[in-house]
Amino acid sequence: MMLLMFLMGIAAVFLLEKFVVTTDRVSGFSMQPTLQNGELLLVDRIVYRFEKPHYGDIVAIKWGANGLVKRVIGLPGDVIQIHGGWVYRNGKKLHEPYTATATAGTYGPVTVPANCIFVLGDNRNESRDSRSIGFIPLADVMGRADVILLPFHNFHVQPFGSSRPD
Repeated sequence: MMLLMFLMGIAAVFLLEKFVVTTDRVSGFSMQPTLQNGELLLVDRIVYRFEKPHYGDIVAIKWGANGLVKRVIGLPGDVIQIHGGWVYRNGKKLHEPYTATATAGTYGPVTVPANCIFVLGDNRNESRDSRSIGFIPLADVMGRADVILLPFHNFHVQPFGSSRPD
């Protein structure tokens, strides 16, 4: 009986990890000040089966060996442009209280294609994001980061740093 309960427990954990939630570790400094290097996030894998990403969601993305964690800035059909230290979506300057510095350089305008999103790190000047890797297919979005699990003193549940701008 104990063996059966143990195996059922392992099966439940496997199913939860595979279909409902997973974890992802923040690697690097591209999401500062919102997320810190090394933090362990709980990622909701099921939310985007019922809805599309929203502006400001922090998402885990399949990319390379480790994946990426970034903020959704543009949805399909949006026109994104960066100039003068600001990000513009559809011609409107974004209010982004979660960034620590102005966004350097110029970019765009570009239109986000169907079934894709445009993502940026909160630490714009130290981020590998859609400006360099391109649009992210929705199929490559693993889920929405909803909880900072570790370290315990940083435990926090969404929203992270005013995560639903505009």
